[in-house]
Amino acid sequence: MTVAGGLNQHTLWPELKNLRRLALPIIAGGIVNAVIPFMNTAFIGHLGGDALAAGGLVNSFFVFIMVLFWGIFSSSSSLIARYEAEKNSRASSELIKTGVILAIALSLPVMIFLHYADRVLLLFGEPDAVVAMAHTYFQTLSFAILPDFLLTVLYDLCLGLSRPRLVMMMAIILIPVNLLANDAFIFGHFGAPRLGIAGVGVGSSVSFWLILCLMILMLYLTPRFRAYFKGPTWFYLARAKELLVVGIPVGAMWVLEVGFYAVVTLFMGKVGVIALAAHQMTFQTYMVLFNLVYSFSQAVSIRVADGIGSHKPQQIRDAYLGGLLFCLGLSVLFIILAFSGGGLILHFYLGQDFNLQPELVKLTLSLLYLAPLFCLFDSLGFMTFASLRAMKDTRYTMLVALVVYWLIIVPCIALGVDVFHWQNPRLLWIMMSLGAALSFAAQGRRFIQKWRQHSQA
Repeated sequence: MTVAGGLNQHTLWPELKNLRRLALPIIAGGIVNAVIPFMNTAFIGHLGGDALAAGGLVNSFFVFIMVLFWGIFSSSSSLIARYEAEKNSRASSELIKTGVILAIALSLPVMIFLHYADRVLLLFGEPDAVVAMAHTYFQTLSFAILPDFLLTVLYDLCLGLSRPRLVMMMAIILIPVNLLANDAFIFGHFGAPRLGIAGVGVGSSVSFWLILCLMILMLYLTPRFRAYFKGPTWFYLARAKELLVVGIPVGAMWVLEVGFYAVVTLFMGKVGVIALAAHQMTFQTYMVLFNLVYSFSQAVSIRVADGIGSHKPQQIRDAYLGGLLFCLGLSVLFIILAFSGGGLILHFYLGQDFNLQPELVKLTLSLLYLAPLFCLFDSLGFMTFASLRAMKDTRYTMLVALVVYWLIIVPCIALGVDVFHWQNPRLLWIMMSLGAALSFAAQGRRFIQKWRQHSQA
């Protein structure tokens, strides 16, 4: 029995198995990577309130800057998967070597910028003591930029070749290495100098360089991977153009979305301190689940790209549907967590203050009950974006993010808070959900159009 011009209905289940096999190591690595910021924050918390404030500013600023470049380099995995499906390993080799050169070239201006990033904080009126701590953190953290970029390129080679276990193994090794390095350089253990908050940057830099060296060694010892680095030429203009044309809109879209969430947080602060605290706890809870969406979307993007390269439109369709089913299941899980475990989640955040702040608890629970709706549309949209990225249609997704979030939702929120004096933070979450729904609808329509083109080709 066939549908949609000869596509077999019974291809979805085998594709779900392929997605599961590819996604599980990626998800495991993503969960492990999510532990790193948590550990760093825990270390900084032992240095006092000013250090914690400085760490929060640096981390927020760092992510806002880095998402542009992570977006550029992360696009190579789907391109490599497409090349491999086309039996064009030479193109994969050219892309990965060009990616290494671009990583080295782009890391230098980012490092220089971070050395002077504290001046931006001064423009926002941050306290001098906090900015001074942030300055030392920025400086030492800048030395992690190059290994971070190079690891992203090498990780994407493994993912594009459907070899995610090596990436997972590196992420697991990074945890104890980062833990020991931070402990040594922050507190002066194991004979290392006591550097305070600057030690977090040193520890992160040392950890990333060690993992990069180990990753290079593992690739060199594996003939399958080593073959992609052979040849005297290491830069191909056509491959650089392809990577940048696909990747820059991805990074720009991530910047737009990260900036949008920052603006929503600012408006939440205008609603009130309690509203801001409730929003932060709810959004952080959502981000834990979003890490799973991001990891699974990488598997979907790779399978869609493989389907394009091998001219299998049913694989493209089934990989995308598998991603949507994952989003639905995750949203159901969020509903269960919110309604049955919301109190436990807030106990984790508030500790002994849980019983002392009933108004904050009540408001946060109401946001947790609403958050699964945002989770559903946002994750569906991100999964669709990952599929369109595999189709090299990234400029459209960037424009969608610009129009929906910045030209529609942000002005509506500003009008509501500043003109109509909204005092209910739930209204802001409803507006966020509306933006995510509009984004998903626009991208979903685009995916259907692109999929039909591939089906008819």
